[in-house]
Amino acid sequence: MNKDNLRELLKSNGVAEDKLNGVLDTIFAENGKDIQAEKSKLEAKVEELTKANETIEGLQATIKKAEAEDIEGLKKSAREWEEKYNSDLEASKNQLLQVQRSYELKDSLKTKGVKDPDYLIFKQGGVDKFAFDDNNKVIGLDDILKGYQENTPHLFETKKEDIENSTMKSGGEHGNGGSSTAEDKIINSAKAAAGIATE
Repeated sequence: MNKDNLRELLKSNGVAEDKLNGVLDTIFAENGKDIQAEKSKLEAKVEELTKANETIEGLQATIKKAEAEDIEGLKKSAREWEEKYNSDLEASKNQLLQVQRSYELKDSLKTKGVKDPDYLIFKQGGVDKFAFDDNNKVIGLDDILKGYQENTPHLFETKKEDIENSTMKSGGEHGNGGSSTAEDKIINSAKAAAGIATE
């Protein structure tokens, strides 16, 4: 749900215009914490790679200066460092690829209505059990989710119309004995943050 849609949803549920920005900022700040944590990990890896690259460059410079010294020993040392650097670089690239694919997969699962993408990824056996194209976009997701939707429908968000229909059939009122959706939780949190009593 983008910011404009959420703004309209909050306005339609009684959040005052002058409090909307503060409530929206609070909601989006919470969602940004996980992204910031992963970004910090990536920055740390980039720094490690930069240091490793500086070490390789230093060794290569030493080899050029040490013509009269043990050239073979220095070359061997440089080769070992280069192999380590290449290995670390490959591992970091793979880690970055996993993070990118993980974010893409979680976003796609949320779009498909999965309540807890991390749990579904775990149940499937990890990010590696999903297929991705050359641009790291997840493919074949509908086929995978079909079985989960049939066997474990509680893992998926219920559409608002379905909730209203089931509430009308059961004779209950929405928000008073009926089912609660993620939208209801967001609205109630926003109302509480704006000082509006929830029903």
